[in-house]
Amino acid sequence: MIGTGSATLDLLLEVGIALALLASLVLLWRNYRGR
Repeated sequence: MIGTGSATLDLLLEVGIALALLASLVLLWRNYRGR
């Protein structure tokens, strides 16, 4: 993972990346089902 040197920023970054991945998966799944 990318290290910023701050534990809080690292945690926020990881959570943000995880949420972004989850959101993109949900959008792809909805687009796939909507066809």
